[in-house]
Amino acid sequence: TTATSQGYEVWEEGAGLVSVPAATDASVFFAPTNASFGVFQGKAPANGSVDIAVTNGAGCSASDDSAFVSTSMSDDTLTVNFNGGRSIGTGLHNGVITVDCDTNGTYSITWGAVVDRK
Repeated sequence: TTATSQGYEVWEEGAGLVSVPAATDASVFFAPTNASFGVFQGKAPANGSVDIAVTNGAGCSASDDSAFVSTSMSDDTLTVNFNGGRSIGTGLHNGVITVDCDTNGTYSITWGAVVDRK
């Protein structure tokens, strides 16, 4: 969650370049460390939700700039919703959620979904 993106898609680089000092200084922890929505097949809506447990998350806020993902944050849970519906097309869909914890740092949570409309 403390890695730095190198500008590639999540499918290509994962969470990014690991920074050992940033990882050892982390004070907020997430389990799981990503939101995997799996594979959506056929014409059914591509919707899902993942709850991520947060330790020391008081005062944190989450954001994502994807049209298909929304987030909500409490002190101990980050909820990530994938809202592809029936309109999202076939493909690998992914992104990064930014969790800003003021004095406790900024963290990145990757998310991904596969949609196969065949």
